[in-house]
Amino acid sequence: MKKRLLFILCLFFVWTDSSAAQTKSVTNRDLEKFRQKRLQTEREYRENYSRLGFPSPEELEKQNVESRRKVLTPALTRFLCEIGSNFRRFIFIRD
Repeated sequence: MKKRLLFILCLFFVWTDSSAAQTKSVTNRDLEKFRQKRLQTEREYRENYSRLGFPSPEELEKQNVESRRKVLTPALTRFLCEIGSNFRRFIFIRD
């Protein structure tokens, strides 16, 4: 009985080890085709943005910066105020 259990346990470990060895790693070579496709679509976008009715890359970046500023400034202000009040509370309790 013990030999059979030991055999099954060894078989299980061999099976899990062999299945772990079959995982495929992603290399830069694998990613290169996706990079080439991305660069091609970016090039096409730059060539055809006005014809397609999209903003230019410069305008798009400007819109993104403005959007981030509108969203992050109030959130950052609230966060810094909260940190300040917590710090003042900590100093008051400590003293």
